[in-house]
Amino acid sequence: LRRKVTETDLAFNLVPEVFTLPDLQRGYELILGKGVYKANFRDKICEKVVETGEKGKSVTGRKLSQLYRYQFKES
Repeated sequence: LRRKVTETDLAFNLVPEVFTLPDLQRGYELILGKGVYKANFRDKICEKVVETGEKGKSVTGRKLSQLYRYQFKES
């Protein structure tokens, strides 16, 4: 599972259709069993997500965060 989450887009199946980046990152970290550096994580997924133009609370209930949606691209 750890290998799959780093090599595929599996983690996008673990969050709702519309999500915050911190929520997606938390999913990665839970599967990997370790923290992920925020900037590196965002660089890795930036081409796979698109902003919805809306803001919402993260799962932890913290401040309003930009909401994103997974954008599937065939390679």
